[in-house]
Amino acid sequence: MAYDADTSTSLTVAATPVAIEIEFENALRLIGSGRAAEAAQMLERLYRGTKAPRIHLEWARALLFAGKLKESREIFVEIYKSNPPPAVKATILRFIDQIDRKMGKLNIGVAATKTSNPLGQPTEVQLYFLGNPFTLQLDPKDKNLWGVILNASYERVFSSGFDVRASTSFREMPKHPGANQLFGDISVGKQVQGVPLEVRAGVQFEQMTNQSFRLPYVELGYRKAFNQRLDIQPRVQVGYYDFLAGSGLSGVNVRLSAPVSYMFDPAKVISIGPRVEVRAAKFGEQRYVNVGVYAEAVLNIKRITIDTTVYPYTTQFWRTDPFWGQRRSDKALYMGTAISSDRVRVKGLLPTLNPFCALNGSNISFYKVNNCGVNLGVRRIF
Repeated sequence: MAYDADTSTSLTVAATPVAIEIEFENALRLIGSGRAAEAAQMLERLYRGTKAPRIHLEWARALLFAGKLKESREIFVEIYKSNPPPAVKATILRFIDQIDRKMGKLNIGVAATKTSNPLGQPTEVQLYFLGNPFTLQLDPKDKNLWGVILNASYERVFSSGFDVRASTSFREMPKHPGANQLFGDISVGKQVQGVPLEVRAGVQFEQMTNQSFRLPYVELGYRKAFNQRLDIQPRVQVGYYDFLAGSGLSGVNVRLSAPVSYMFDPAKVISIGPRVEVRAAKFGEQRYVNVGVYAEAVLNIKRITIDTTVYPYTTQFWRTDPFWGQRRSDKALYMGTAISSDRVRVKGLLPTLNPFCALNGSNISFYKVNNCGVNLGVRRIF
């Protein structure tokens, strides 16, 4: 079915457009009053007689609110495949995601990756021996490595308001096993009834040579909507960073964020806000305050979706590093873009190209680290 925003051109039943519009509005009022099952029956009858796209959409939405998740999802996918406008597609994907999370959503993805500095080593280090300077540079065999990233996530939202989330990714670097990386986040959350407040507890972990850690945490998230387009979502997380290679880097870890989001339409969204992280490590020279501004913009143009992230931040350490004789001060920038196109979608699988670059400058040369690369993967959207 081709998508046609003008429903009056699709009428095939012996009823006037005015009568159909009245019954359609009555069905919407039923949805608003909590009688979604009755509304779904009316909308099904209207759609089968008119084949009008907006009635088709509201029928799927009524089925969702009536708890008929499988039927609702099938209709949403059918509408998506009919190639509606980008804003409608974006809205449909949000409804499908909501349904999948209620049913239990498992996502598995794979990507090829090429990374300039997967070990996070300094570009070069200047040292002095017996008063003479010399420079150590990154070993060429540690540069520009190819690998594979496997990732999986699961989420389930229960009628009680509780939810469980689990995500993990594994990066395999065949030519340099020391750059293999496993990261994960497992948590349980509860939406407070009647209040846009979420309480969550979980643990993050990473396994990588000399960089492994565990971070159990509790988290509070709140959403304040100013209108249908604009909202702010402050969030605070308190945890304990347990660095497995040495207790001196371990300590209480606090993260704060408050992104403000504005939706021009469902296919054009921008979000920007501050991020703060404080780590009270046992060694004073490893304690720090990290402050930055995280910005993300999502834009869909002619069936091409571009999701761009820019994150400049600065990190100030508390005390002088006894080895380097200076108090460390870093300035960093992360930039990344995920590019995908519905034109190359294969059923529910969508190829994605993700170039990225992480630049870290520091007053101590050992901590000047750059890492850029590109991932080419496939993800499931429905």
